[in-house]
Amino acid sequence: MLVDGVVDVVHAFRVFAGESSGLLDRLVSLSNLTIVPMLFTPRRYIDYSSIDSIYAVIKGLGGVDGLGVVLNSLGGDADEAYLLGRYLQGIAGSKLVTFVPRFAKSAAMMIACASDEIVMTPIAELGPIDPVLREPKMGRYIPL
Repeated sequence: MLVDGVVDVVHAFRVFAGESSGLLDRLVSLSNLTIVPMLFTPRRYIDYSSIDSIYAVIKGLGGVDGLGVVLNSLGGDADEAYLLGRYLQGIAGSKLVTFVPRFAKSAAMMIACASDEIVMTPIAELGPIDPVLREPKMGRYIPL
């Protein structure tokens, strides 16, 4: 929905949340896993602040017997991805599955590779691990 030529972000998020909630419920019933979505926008990377938010959500799950992660990301901090992958392995119980609807690039691929199984759509991509550094003045990651 456009408002004065600009996307109404609140409306777009409400539509997305409504549609994705049903899809996640269906994925839970098909896989018999506890499902955690980790969907990063092209401007949001895997970094300490996003990982802290993910830890807070996952810690609230309690003990699970099988964990599914829906992961979409262009990458970010490799150290944070490694720590998150190890954490997910530790709490997943019997099985850790990563579902990749479109992208798991760089640091996100490291998280996916921590799984017992990776499930991808026909248009999904696992990307190369490319070293990046956070550039503080621009507030984003840049390739080395």
